[in-house]
Amino acid sequence: MPMNGYLDGIQFDFRDALTYQGPIYHPDTVQNQEEEIIGEPIPASQVAAYESGMQYLTVNFPSSADIYTRQIGNSYEELAVKAMDYGSFNDIMEGGSNQDATWSIRLRRYGPEDESVNQDGKKRVTKQARYGKNVRSPLTDERNAIFAMKDMVELFHGRVNLSKPDCKIYLFDGLKSAMVDDSTKCLARAIGKGPKVSIYAPKTRICVTTTPLCPIAAFTLCNVAQLRPHFTVLDPFAGSCASLLAAAHIATNSARPTKSQGGTVSIEVAHAGLVNRDDIVRDFETRSLDPPLDIIHGDCMLYETRQRARQAISQNSFDCIVTDPPYGIREAMTSGEDDGSSLPPLTQLFYAMGRDRAMGEPLLKVGGRLVAFIPVRKGETLEECLPELQAREEAGLVIEGEGREQVLNDILSRWLVSDTPSTLLKSDDDDEEEEERPQYETLTSKDAMQFPLLGSASLFGLYCAFKFFDKETVNLIISVYFSLVGVAALTATLGPTLESVGPTFLSKEIRMKHFLPESIGGKSPWVFNVSDIFALMAGIAFNVAYFQTKHWTMNNVLGICFCLQGIERFSLGTYKIGAILLVGLFFYDIFWVFGTDVMVTVAKSLDGPIKILFPRSLIPDAATGKLEMSLLGLGDIVIPGFFLALLLRFDAHNAKVDYFPTNVHASFPKPYFHSALVGYVLGWRLH
Repeated sequence: MPMNGYLDGIQFDFRDALTYQGPIYHPDTVQNQEEEIIGEPIPASQVAAYESGMQYLTVNFPSSADIYTRQIGNSYEELAVKAMDYGSFNDIMEGGSNQDATWSIRLRRYGPEDESVNQDGKKRVTKQARYGKNVRSPLTDERNAIFAMKDMVELFHGRVNLSKPDCKIYLFDGLKSAMVDDSTKCLARAIGKGPKVSIYAPKTRICVTTTPLCPIAAFTLCNVAQLRPHFTVLDPFAGSCASLLAAAHIATNSARPTKSQGGTVSIEVAHAGLVNRDDIVRDFETRSLDPPLDIIHGDCMLYETRQRARQAISQNSFDCIVTDPPYGIREAMTSGEDDGSSLPPLTQLFYAMGRDRAMGEPLLKVGGRLVAFIPVRKGETLEECLPELQAREEAGLVIEGEGREQVLNDILSRWLVSDTPSTLLKSDDDDEEEEERPQYETLTSKDAMQFPLLGSASLFGLYCAFKFFDKETVNLIISVYFSLVGVAALTATLGPTLESVGPTFLSKEIRMKHFLPESIGGKSPWVFNVSDIFALMAGIAFNVAYFQTKHWTMNNVLGICFCLQGIERFSLGTYKIGAILLVGLFFYDIFWVFGTDVMVTVAKSLDGPIKILFPRSLIPDAATGKLEMSLLGLGDIVIPGFFLALLLRFDAHNAKVDYFPTNVHASFPKPYFHSALVGYVLGWRLH
């Protein structure tokens, strides 16, 4: 599993049932089957819960080694006491034959029955609640159930795999009976053949959630959020902290995170005050990961809770927000400040972020991302389930690109959606803050694959131009182009140099208003330093001189500037992308350099700063009066430079150097960078 980069096109294939709406047998037709399986009759009003559970197991685990269901009782206390006796779970207890198996518990709730009177005067259930029907359960019952199940996990000494447990236990909260005050609890167990616990999955506590976040989903959340080292991450609807466990692999790198170095913060809602912080911290520490800066028990809709989250990172905004909002039975855990508490939790969060934004306390930084799962039932569209437009506008967020679907079962999916701050809703201060971030492009796998193809098209185009058109005219056009581009490259290279070595007045900032359309220049003014003005003047003068003289030393200066700007503004996202690029360029060189004379012809004919020139002798040739030159293409500098820059960033990552703002003067060990640099120089000399 990669620790950074993106997982574009990932196909989710793991399933966890949130609902099941298959056919429900009529109680009269399953009485005998019921007695055979359970060994004792269940009142007709209770059959639906048992049947739905049994049907779910047989449909979803047809080849399971062990499928078992039993009526437990009428209270969560009975559930906790009888589960092990009736479930034959002794083999999962400490010392048992299957004690190392991974397992999980799910709580399912049913709604009340809808009774009607037949012609014979008898009551019967005409509209039974289906498995997993979205019915809000009382918060007290939910807390009691969680408390009871947390006791059970302590007895089992089991470990939970959020993806494919070896043993799944389902606790069905059935229909109410006329004989008791509470609803019947049914137990169902399915022994699977899943792998052992994942090294990335929380394994020290039970999973009590409708949609456990497995490692693949957790890492995908973080990858889509574009996490980087030392980013601050918030999960406003944290449950098992699986998303923050994945984020800790990427975002925090110090031995113990500080408020300025980044870290994760969780707002625990799903466990309703019964959060075992020791277990959560243990999940992180056993993997040598930084635990969350704060684990908050509270409601993220409340301003005080969000304020505490900001305090954990020194009153700053978060770099990204990743979350799997509650829905189904978990949704009852949120209260919300809005009087419209029926709104989905994610919509309520957007409204809360809008209020913070209006007060000048944004929860999410400009340029950050909010990535969340959105449940979509069969017959609904993603657009219908997104937070309403008003909520998105108040939060200043827009949907970014298309979502990714994770199929949970036949009637439910959850879509992974990324939101970013809207450029149309940003203030001038937000624009200025965003402009301060370094502007660079990261090459993707697609870019790396296209690079040799586009390079081939450009090279062959120049070859045809020199072959079929006047060479001097072609060189004149190219010289004008390189002179204009050279001004920009020399200015961008010389400006920071003058600012760092020159007098302090060169660092003075200048703001100039402009009248460009917002789609081109935005609302904010142009911002530059005095050093940029001097660098621009020097760049213009230098390129005019080069255009007239074409001296080889001036050619080299421009070529080096092009290389520096290319390496600075473009980077390899991963080593895999670099490998793809090298393989493509390998065949590129075989064909254009060794297979044909195209590359050599263009290099010798093109009179521009596309190569570094080295005189073979300082004495001009007697016949031509010119110096004989050796040349080194800029590609032989830029492509290795991409890899050297990647290795330098990796060394900085290992040394825990601040990512943004980058400390360019930081001193840290550079073993990978120096090794690659020495290898490049030796290979160049041997060549």
